[in-house]
Amino acid sequence: MKFGSIIYAVTLVASLFSNSAYAEISGSGDVRMQGGVARANVHLYTDGSIIFTTQASSAENYKGVKANVFVVAVDSQGRSLYISPVINIPTACGRRDPSCHHDVTGVGNARMAPELAAIITRLDVYISGRTTDNWRHTWDTIHSGIEETCNAVNDLPIPVKLKCGKQL
Repeated sequence: MKFGSIIYAVTLVASLFSNSAYAEISGSGDVRMQGGVARANVHLYTDGSIIFTTQASSAENYKGVKANVFVVAVDSQGRSLYISPVINIPTACGRRDPSCHHDVTGVGNARMAPELAAIITRLDVYISGRTTDNWRHTWDTIHSGIEETCNAVNDLPIPVKLKCGKQL
């Protein structure tokens, strides 16, 4: 799917650690943008907690990095069943800009129902520039598709179907 030159999709390779008390699906990605790099590490825990660890780094003297990130959770059949709220990655200023640092980190969080988290096998992370409206169109389009999928799917257990596509 192509959403425009400003939106970048980073598919995170999921790794499942079933021997821990809170099994998780996690991964990381980074995207080169005008002015520098935006990074996101995302962890989904079985209790439905989603933790975003983000970083923005400016590589230029007078251009900064302003980015957003959101995650789409996918089941083993490739169906997108959840989309997170949009998380702002902190702004990284240009290297010569005294108003803020050129390398910044941040943490964000979201929640999904534990019943839904239990069947998720992959996280698709979307990172985009915050100064464009393309990210909003992309989020809206994916959200609409998830709602349609959740309404059409008949093979999910009832507790999961009731939570499908819902943000907590």
